[in-house]
Amino acid sequence: MADFVTTHPLTHQASLKMIAAGVAKADTLGCKVSLAVADQNCRLIAFLMMDGARHFSIITTQRKAITAASQRLPTGYAPEENALSMSVRMGRFHQRAGRLSNRSRWRSHRRGRSRRREE
Repeated sequence: MADFVTTHPLTHQASLKMIAAGVAKADTLGCKVSLAVADQNCRLIAFLMMDGARHFSIITTQRKAITAASQRLPTGYAPEENALSMSVRMGRFHQRAGRLSNRSRWRSHRRGRSRRREE
């Protein structure tokens, strides 16, 4: 294996072409989406939210682009065997199915306390 790998930086012109291709595909499918492009260093270099796209898609779209860049893989559904690995990389390793995180426990505790006061 070589000690160095030659890479080519992703230019803003190339990212604009990717965004334009995404808009064209969304238009043919008849949907409104958010599009994001991240470079090989996992930096967001282009983002577009189409008119009518959901507001909550902004963060999801950006994280998906950054995750794809970090994995050096195209976006898409992750195989089940990679689900834990990806959740650890995204900082969600403290939340497991069936268990509450400390913040969730605190919120449920606070809700219970406020209900007792009302009664």
